[in-house]
Amino acid sequence: MIRLILVLAAAATISASALNWDAAMDYSDCHGGNAIIVSAPGALKSRFRPGWSDRTPVNTASITKSITALAWLSSFPPSETITFRARQRPASAFLSQSSGLEPGRRLLYGRKADLEKNLQRLRWSTDSSFAYGPSHWEVIGSELLRHGRPVETFLTRIGIRPAAWSRDATDRPHHSAGAHLSASDLLCLGRLVADGGRRGWRRIIPADRLQAALSPSPANGAYGLGFWLNAAASSRSSEFDIEEALRAGSRPESWKNHCLSRLAPRDLVAMAGSGGQRVYIVPSRGLVVVRLGEGGAFRDPDFLRALFRETSRPLVRR
Repeated sequence: MIRLILVLAAAATISASALNWDAAMDYSDCHGGNAIIVSAPGALKSRFRPGWSDRTPVNTASITKSITALAWLSSFPPSETITFRARQRPASAFLSQSSGLEPGRRLLYGRKADLEKNLQRLRWSTDSSFAYGPSHWEVIGSELLRHGRPVETFLTRIGIRPAAWSRDATDRPHHSAGAHLSASDLLCLGRLVADGGRRGWRRIIPADRLQAALSPSPANGAYGLGFWLNAAASSRSSEFDIEEALRAGSRPESWKNHCLSRLAPRDLVAMAGSGGQRVYIVPSRGLVVVRLGEGGAFRDPDFLRALFRETSRPLVRR
């Protein structure tokens, strides 16, 4: 049984009645949920499994990719040229995972891998289709380190200090996975995006760069620059779960007309990590949802249907 830790609800610009908060939390509970926070202007709810709190750190897995993207955009535009292995590409090609560089999972996810050395072994192709994997993010990470702009510095600017960070054999941080953050930390990142790149009165990410990150890329209409998108949502679009699609090795043509949820707003975006780690953001509504879990067959369309459906029906616990 998950215990309710905090409930704070006040008059909000997004009506609390427009969201089935409890239904979404119940769905999370039934599918391996450990922590969930739902935040909208003037309203906040959270629920945690016993032994968990908003400060409990977790390996956020591939949410790290989105964090690396935000770190890049806080310092450089997507159009900035990156030269890697004698080839030049705009940063946007790496941020959208369509640079032509092979994904490099075997070489770069090895326990004792030397990331910089193994990056030099990756192959280029002329194919600019969406290719999900660590290589693009390790190139971006290398550029940030070369310019003296590590991701940790970006996080410090917005008040986040990672509990840990996965590193390679040379103590270099992984930039595609491995940031250990809490639900509270992820809520802070989600709020940065929901608030248009501002932290309070401070501009952290230029508005045009953030808008580019949250817009469909040519290679994948369901992916921007480090973020999964719901831009194709309509009554005619097909819903997909992020982790299922990646495991299935979805081909470029299969991403067309696909969305995370037909019921959710089209400007919903997601930072996603394996095991059902998610940060959903709807900038137009000031909504941020942080969900942490493990296993439990969690699916994006089902969770979002529970949150945004017009009428609540009891969920059967399994």
